[in-house]
Amino acid sequence: MKTMRWLVLIVGVCTDATAGMVTVDFESVAVDGELQVLPGGVFQGMRFVESPTVGALHLIDDGGCVVGCAASGSTSLLYEGIHNGGQSPLAITQAGGLPFRLLAFDVAEAFPTFGPPPLVNAVGVRLVGHLAAGGRIEALIALDGVVDGTGGAADFQAVALDPAFADAILSRVTFRGLYANDNEDPYVRAGFSLDNLQFDVVGEHVEYTRLDVPEPSTMGLAVWLVAMAFKRRGK
Repeated sequence: MKTMRWLVLIVGVCTDATAGMVTVDFESVAVDGELQVLPGGVFQGMRFVESPTVGALHLIDDGGCVVGCAASGSTSLLYEGIHNGGQSPLAITQAGGLPFRLLAFDVAEAFPTFGPPPLVNAVGVRLVGHLAAGGRIEALIALDGVVDGTGGAADFQAVALDPAFADAILSRVTFRGLYANDNEDPYVRAGFSLDNLQFDVVGEHVEYTRLDVPEPSTMGLAVWLVAMAFKRRGK
């Protein structure tokens, strides 16, 4: 009598419902002129954290702040840049802890006119991407110096990140405004504005299911199960 042996296969692929392309345009919140953002504000599933100082993040309705701000034609996010023995960067994560890619964004200086240090417009923005697998990647974006508020020239410039950065899978990304004498004065506050940030949230994770199958058909069934799992993932 032939003995039928069994083999346990562990197969399963699941895609999180929050995965996919996300554009953060800050239009989900009604703003009349200017609105201070609470620490850890979440927009389209992405969390924006100012650390460690509170009060530097503001939603701006088309340049409608009291002193005049960079205008994007819609609502944008202004970050003053905090000095605290050195500037604190603006950090962005996915609210559910999922990894993501940062593909592109619009950026501008903060104000048409900005006083002497410590309040200045950033001349550039340094991005640091913290890789989900460990390590980091950096990019430096130079600002064009064009900022005149509502009307006139376009304040925001579109940034499409280099593939080396855009393809990197991140757990966190930080934005830090740079001042012309950035290495000389760590107490300078370099402000900048952001809008239309494009993310690709990577929401796949593995779920395990125990399947007991007879050994003679193990190979064929295993191939079929894996094919079905990847077919589900592609839907």
